[in-house]
Amino acid sequence: MPALLRTILAVFVGIVVGGLVNYALVRVGAAVVPPPEGVDVGNIESIRANIGAHSAAQLLPPFFAHAIGTLVGAAVATRLHARRSLRPALFVGACVCAGVAHAAF
Repeated sequence: MPALLRTILAVFVGIVVGGLVNYALVRVGAAVVPPPEGVDVGNIESIRANIGAHSAAQLLPPFFAHAIGTLVGAAVATRLHARRSLRPALFVGACVCAGVAHAAF
């Protein structure tokens, strides 16, 4: 397989796997530590309007989900890359950062 194609595939698989891990951990975190009453976790405006009602324990699961999802995605991309370079991991991290920034703003 050509190196460029393998790099693109590694980054794509890393983003997908990282996203799935993130999604799973957010769902588990919401089940373990439910959000405050009246907050719709699927609606960013509801979260923003009620951010003061969240405790620190309720804000930690999404933080760790994003961190662990990014770590797993970057590790998968690096593992699948032909030369085990750091570049695919950095690209996966940049994509996750851009996605989180897009969702937040």
